[in-house]
Amino acid sequence: MRVRAALAAFAFAFTLAGCAHNNADRSTLRLPVYPHATAVGLSPTVQAKGAGQVLEVFTTWDSFDRVRDWYAGALPRSAQSVVNEKRREATFALFDDRRRTVHLEVSGDQVVIYLSGYATVTGR
Repeated sequence: MRVRAALAAFAFAFTLAGCAHNNADRSTLRLPVYPHATAVGLSPTVQAKGAGQVLEVFTTWDSFDRVRDWYAGALPRSAQSVVNEKRREATFALFDDRRRTVHLEVSGDQVVIYLSGYATVTGR
């Protein structure tokens, strides 16, 4: 009986882990997209003409703390972060060849998520 309960618990945990992906397929920059985020406008991507820079904008009704904590866990450990609790803002920077960043800020009752960087590797 205990073995059956343990196996059921393991299967449940394994199923949850399989569902907890980072939604990077929703981002041109291949950055994690918060699961409860909605793209702003018809297209979340704004590209600067000829520069290859990309800005993707998403919003969520979830709390700032929840979104910030999710990004802290979803991004690589090498990402640098700065958090301003008073202003309810956070920025995570990936110092890779695409210069990608995730910026979070509270606007009204929503958290706005800005993903930015270069669509392709620059200078190569």
